[in-house]
Amino acid sequence: MNNAEQLLLRLPPKPVRAMIEQFHAVRRRAAECEDQVIPVVTFHLRSGRNLCGSVLTISQDAAAHSDALLIEVTDETGRSTDKVAYLDPCEIEAITVHGAGLAMPALSFGAIESPLGAPAPTKLAIRRRSEELAKSLADAVGSPIPIEVDWEQIPAGGEPLRSLSFLIEDTAAAALDLVKEFGPQELAANVKCIQFAQADQASVTITDHHLAVVGDLSRGKPGRLSRVALAKAIAAAL
Repeated sequence: MNNAEQLLLRLPPKPVRAMIEQFHAVRRRAAECEDQVIPVVTFHLRSGRNLCGSVLTISQDAAAHSDALLIEVTDETGRSTDKVAYLDPCEIEAITVHGAGLAMPALSFGAIESPLGAPAPTKLAIRRRSEELAKSLADAVGSPIPIEVDWEQIPAGGEPLRSLSFLIEDTAAAALDLVKEFGPQELAANVKCIQFAQADQASVTITDHHLAVVGDLSRGKPGRLSRVALAKAIAAAL
């Protein structure tokens, strides 16, 4: 079994309604300037008709006790036809996703964070990037703050390493955000090292001047704290 097949097997089977809501969430994040691939899909209707497009929004009509789905009508490549369509979500029987490889982050609900075929970073690449980030932190704080990883708990390759790399990047960015907002004194006085590890639950703690940042790296984005949440957790732990 190749890597592509292994990733496809990690996609969770979800009801049609759950996928529509997920596509709507992706659209919202894209509107907030996040780098998101908008999935292009074919909606298979109970009437036997098919309609290709991407979800714009979904809302509930309380008076009519029903939902309304607004989509941009496109061809299978995502090229706009300058049309929109209003659908009853209950009339959608199935969904086919076009370009599923590019839409893996959305289809996996964040467990797979890059398009199909994009290689995960290696341990060596993560070590090198950690050294760069540690230098940036040291320059900002005025004292060394090395970055360490408990490699024994982390798989040798694949998506967990990608999740780890994002967690390290977000933690360093969150720490720099705190330095810009509150100054370097608190971080310099309380943190002498940042340690990353695998755990069942995402958390941030400080013990003996060691800032421990952990997450369930096998779950991708849902298994770790966001940059904003990391900044709040670090500030609370200082």
